[in-house]
Amino acid sequence: MTPLDTLLKQPSATIYFDGLLVFCYDKHQKRLQVGIHTEAHFHALTIKVKERGQSTDLQSLRLEHEQVKEIAPFFLYVEHKGGSGAPSGAATLYKPDDPRYRQAFANVIDLQSESFHKHDHLRIKPHILAPLNILNGEFYSATLIEATRMNLEGASNPLNLGLLAKTVAADISNTDGNLILRSNDHKANPLIKLPLSDEKHYEVSITNGPTDSNDPDADPTHNHFSEYYNAFVLRDGALKYMVEIEEDHGTTPPDPGATILSIPLDPPCMEVQLSGISQLPDWT
Repeated sequence: MTPLDTLLKQPSATIYFDGLLVFCYDKHQKRLQVGIHTEAHFHALTIKVKERGQSTDLQSLRLEHEQVKEIAPFFLYVEHKGGSGAPSGAATLYKPDDPRYRQAFANVIDLQSESFHKHDHLRIKPHILAPLNILNGEFYSATLIEATRMNLEGASNPLNLGLLAKTVAADISNTDGNLILRSNDHKANPLIKLPLSDEKHYEVSITNGPTDSNDPDADPTHNHFSEYYNAFVLRDGALKYMVEIEEDHGTTPPDPGATILSIPLDPPCMEVQLSGISQLPDWT
């Protein structure tokens, strides 16, 4: 992947999120939860680490969804130097209410918006969205894509949604301590442990994408947006949707904000947010 413009000028680490992931933000606790959709049977969670600008992965890990369920919830945070004390910090959203800025978090599809299910009493089913709890970083839209909403059944009734986030990112500004990703087992070795400094810029990608399965549903041209409905309950009679995406050719926006050229990524698994839900169901 071509290096993307980051929100911060010199972050020590940038985390990229792609695939079937659901974002819930608690603005009071300054904590973001990413729900990893574990009921899309042709998907798996892939985690990769490299230095920015380098093609070789420093670390690569793939977790099948059964493994994800066993070791969730996950925790991503900056550990203080020496590993002492409880993790602290704040996860923040860059312009969550102003989609005029191309990097605004507001450009992440909101399933509780007027364009989707604001009036459909959306609720999250338990034991499907495995929580990744994130305590640090500023979250923003890293790549944009032209998106069209269509009805899943019956007449398609296409609605142009404009430019929306295809990839979400978070910049870490800490230059000491370690970036830690761990499972629910506090005694187990971290899945990732990166020493942060102002000399290196790490890129971590967390993708809940399709496997190389022979399952016909793993076809990368197959639209996966409808898989989200396995994780939610809506009011009786609510319409369900699919989202088709096209490459954004990087036209300069009329409003202020850093310009990022979208990089089309297959398959069409777009992350979504739930603006009216601040916390995922307990994972027990």
